[in-house]
Amino acid sequence: MKRFILAFGGVMAGIRLGILLEIAAIGMRLAIYAVQPFPGKLILYGSMSGLIEMIIVGAIVGAIYKPARMS
Repeated sequence: MKRFILAFGGVMAGIRLGILLEIAAIGMRLAIYAVQPFPGKLILYGSMSGLIEMIIVGAIVGAIYKPARMS
């Protein structure tokens, strides 16, 4: 049985999860940009800071989380 990449746990898995979640959030920000008159720089800065934030949060969660043992 092949395990999913994020299922191994640890800091690197948390960072990967944070990056994946931020990619989805950037898509949502672009949809907001399409309907509201925000400057492009604001969307860019928000996306870059969101990426940094989610990498840090993912690393913290990955360091704290201990997956259940499989028997």
